[in-house]
Amino acid sequence: MLNQHLQPVPKGKQCQLVRKWLGKLLMDLLKEKSKHTTAMGQFMEEVEYWKKVGWKRNTSSKCQGLAALDFLSYIKTYIENEAYWMSWSPAGAIEAAH
Repeated sequence: MLNQHLQPVPKGKQCQLVRKWLGKLLMDLLKEKSKHTTAMGQFMEEVEYWKKVGWKRNTSSKCQGLAALDFLSYIKTYIENEAYWMSWSPAGAIEAAH
């Protein structure tokens, strides 16, 4: 799904940078965050970061920012609902173990 959202970004280094950045975010949310508020806070920081990238004047930054925000909009549906987030996050596994 990430690759689909990154199609507008020119291939090469620019696309790899965004893919790596967002991939790291996903892995962190999947493996490290055990509190919904922490995950949402990190998510919102990422949204703000990519908004700033998109505000830059050069075309490649605008493409990167818009593509990243498009992907984050998709991911938001998995994160914003705490019960749904619990079903795939480390917190859900910890709670199930109890």
